[in-house]
Amino acid sequence: MKKRVTAISALIIVVALAAALVACVDDKDTNVGPFTYDIGSAEDFEGLRSKLGADYDQGVYNLNADLDLTGSEWTPIGDSVTNAFTGKLNGNGHTIRYSITRETPEHTDVNAVAEEVFTGLFGAISGAEISNLNIVVDIDVPIEGETVYVGGVAGYSYGDVKFVNVNVTGGIRADIADIRVTTVGEDGGSNTETYGMYMTAHVGGVTGYAIGNVLLENVASAVDLDVGKMDGYAVSNDYCRVNEVTAGGIAGTLRTVDLSSGVSNKTSIKVNSLKYSGDISVYGATVNAGGLIGLGYRISGEDLRAEISDYDAMFVNGVNRLNAGVVAGMLDRADISRIVASAPLLEIRIANGRGDQSSYNVGGTIGYLSNYSKIDKVLSDVDVIDMGRSINNYTGGIVGMLHFSDIVDAAASGEIKYEGVELASTRIPISFSSDGRQNRENYYYIYSGGVLGKLYGGSRLDNVATEFKAYQGIAGEAMNGAEIVVIKENDGETVEAWLAASGYERGMYVVEKSGAKDPESGEQKYKLTHKFNVSDNVWFAYDRARSDTEKVNVSGVDYVNGIGVRDDTHYAELRAEIELEIG
Repeated sequence: MKKRVTAISALIIVVALAAALVACVDDKDTNVGPFTYDIGSAEDFEGLRSKLGADYDQGVYNLNADLDLTGSEWTPIGDSVTNAFTGKLNGNGHTIRYSITRETPEHTDVNAVAEEVFTGLFGAISGAEISNLNIVVDIDVPIEGETVYVGGVAGYSYGDVKFVNVNVTGGIRADIADIRVTTVGEDGGSNTETYGMYMTAHVGGVTGYAIGNVLLENVASAVDLDVGKMDGYAVSNDYCRVNEVTAGGIAGTLRTVDLSSGVSNKTSIKVNSLKYSGDISVYGATVNAGGLIGLGYRISGEDLRAEISDYDAMFVNGVNRLNAGVVAGMLDRADISRIVASAPLLEIRIANGRGDQSSYNVGGTIGYLSNYSKIDKVLSDVDVIDMGRSINNYTGGIVGMLHFSDIVDAAASGEIKYEGVELASTRIPISFSSDGRQNRENYYYIYSGGVLGKLYGGSRLDNVATEFKAYQGIAGEAMNGAEIVVIKENDGETVEAWLAASGYERGMYVVEKSGAKDPESGEQKYKLTHKFNVSDNVWFAYDRARSDTEKVNVSGVDYVNGIGVRDDTHYAELRAEIELEIG
C-alpha cells in the first residue's frame, strides 16, 4: 500500500511540474523591449512588416534617407488593430513617396467583399507616434468593402496615437465599386440582382479614422480628395452608393472611445496647428466633409487653418443628410480657438433628397457645431457658398447649425447663391413634375444667415460681426427648445385648436409630427419647437432685412430686441482685433 501511495505521489508531482512548465511557457512575456531600428532604404522600410503588434510597441524607427516606394504598388503596413504598427517612427525631416492604384472592377460579388479595408502608407497603427515626416501620396482605389479606411499616413489609427510635424501632399481618389449580389438560378445559370450593399468610407489626407487619445500637432496637408463617385455617375451607380462618407483634408473621423454627454467631460482629442490647402470633392448619401476634419467628437485645440486657394474649391454632393464646412463638417463637444477658413467656392449639391427626412447644414467654417462646443477667434471668408435645390437647408456665414454651443469673437465675409444666382427671396418655387403635381404651386425655404443657418437651444453669440450676404442678418431660424405634445385627433382635437389654447404666441413655434399615429387611440405625437429672440450681444455689419428701426428678420419674424446694426467700421475693427490675436 505504501509503495502505491508513493507511486501516486510521484505521478502527481510529475504532472504538477509539467503543468507549471506549460504555465511558464504560456505566460512568457514576448515583448521584445526597447530597441532602435535604422531605415536607410526601401528594403529597411519593408522590414517593418515583421515588427507589428504589441510585442514591438517599444521600437524606435529612425528614417535616415528619402524613400521612393513608387516602383510598384505599395501594400499598406498593418491590416488590423492587432496587426498594426505600434512603434515610434521619426522621419528626421525626410520624405517618403508611395502609390497605390487598383482599378475599379466592372463587377464584384457582394460575397467576396471584405468587412474592413485599410489603405495608406500604414493600413493600421495602434499606440504609434509618427513625427518629422513628409509624405507624397498617390492613392486611386475603389471603395470596395463594408467599411473602408483611407489615409495618406494611416487608414486607421487607434489608441494613444500621435502625429507631430507631419506634412502630406499628393492626391487620394476613392471611387464607388460596382458591388452586386449574384445568385444561381434553377437552371444553374448566374443571376445578378439589381441591388448592392451598404458601404461606409472614412477618408483623410493624414488619417481616415482615428479613435482614442489622439494628438495632431503641427500637421499640414495639401492632399486633393476625390471620394465616393464613379465615372459617369454623380453619386451612385445602378447598384451602389457610399451610404456614409466622412472626409477631411487632415482626418475623416476623429473621436474618443467615450462619447457620453455633459459639459464636465474632458476631451482627449488634441489638435494644434493644423493646416489644409487643396481641392475636395465628396459624394455620398450621408456626408460629413470639411477641409480639415469631416466628423469630430470631443476635440480641443487651437490654430486650425483651412485655406483653399483660388485654383481649388470644395464640392460636396449629398442625398439624405449633409454637414459641410471649409474647416469641418460636424464637430461635437469641441473647444477650439483661433480658426481661419477661406475658400473661393464651397459648392453644395443635393441629389434626390427625401423631403422633410433630409437635412443639410452648411457653414463657411463648420457645418454643424453641437453639444457644449465653443469656437472663438474665428475668421471665415468664403467668397461663395453655392447651394443646390434642397429642403431643410440651413446655411450660415460661419456655422450652418449651432446646437447648444457658443461662438465668440468671430467675423465673416462672403455670400450665398442659389445654383450660381443671387436670390431676392427666401421662398423658392420647386416643381413636382416627377410625381404629376407640376401644376400645383409648391415652395421650399432656404434658411440662411450672415452668421448661422439655424440657432438652436442654449447657444451664445458674443462679439460677432458679419458681412456675409445672406437672407437674414444673423440666423435663418432660431429655436430655443422642443417639447412633445399629444393631440387626441380621434376626439376631434386639432393641432390648431391645441395651439390656440396653449397660450403660445402665433409665429413663435414650429410644429411637426413626431412618430406614427397610434392606430387604436388615434393619438398623434407632435414636436413643438419654440422660436426665441436672438441675444442682444450680437452685432453684425450686413443685414438685408434691416430698416430704420433696426429690426432683424429671423425666419420671417421681426424682433426689436436691442439688436443693433453697426456700420462697416465695427466689422473692420473686430476683424483687425481677431487677426492680431491669431497672428
